[in-house]
Amino acid sequence: MSQPNIIETMLEKVKTYIAVNTELFTLKIVQHIATASGKILWIFLVSVCVIMTILFSSIGLALYLSNCEANWHQGFFLVSGVYLLICIIILLVHKKMSKFIGSKVIHNLLNQDDDNNND
Repeated sequence: MSQPNIIETMLEKVKTYIAVNTELFTLKIVQHIATASGKILWIFLVSVCVIMTILFSSIGLALYLSNCEANWHQGFFLVSGVYLLICIIILLVHKKMSKFIGSKVIHNLLNQDDDNNND
């Protein structure tokens, strides 16, 4: 009569183990999603601020250069030339930047898992 009790006890323990691990896995997923969404929101807000700063600074610089040259077309043309030069430089180093950013993301993900295991 003790055999069925041992089997039932083991089955209950296995069910409890599976339920706890399922809940732990769900909580880890929720934590990763919350962390990722927080980072995405932060990047979005910083990007909006940077874009607005660049936009208004560019307009101000273009108007200033136009005033210096006494021709309002030339100031905007000079600023657009600077942006064209920046775009060409970015296109030339695109592959190196992609590899660098990808390796940093992977490194951060792996370190985040190590940090969570140490807690």
